[in-house]
Amino acid sequence: QIKAERYVAFQPLHQAGSDGLNERKVRMLSFHLHQAGNHVRLKQVLLDLDMLDASLNLDSTTANRVLQYWRDSLGGYEAAAGAYRDLVDSTSEIHALRHRRAAGKLMRLMGRYADAVHFLRPGLDTITE
Repeated sequence: QIKAERYVAFQPLHQAGSDGLNERKVRMLSFHLHQAGNHVRLKQVLLDLDMLDASLNLDSTTANRVLQYWRDSLGGYEAAAGAYRDLVDSTSEIHALRHRRAAGKLMRLMGRYADAVHFLRPGLDTITE
């Protein structure tokens, strides 16, 4: 159940006229959704692979929050592994390597090394071919 309705204005992931990330969105969107108890929307945000990649690469605090949200509010690390596996395995080839890297990094941070290998192996095979 949602604790409180929090209005979060739309913000693009990338700043207009810049190659840089909108760091405020990356840091704060998932935080506010978690604080509001809006776990359905929080899960949608964390399953956005571009947002995941940005969250894991921004700073350690933001990356640790992703781990916390999955562990405490979204069904645990096994649920995360299954959700990312389904999502990444259906991703188009154009974005697949970057998305696999992000999901693999998250699985490594969660201590789910076999899942990390699942995500990272196709990229390693592509590089070695």
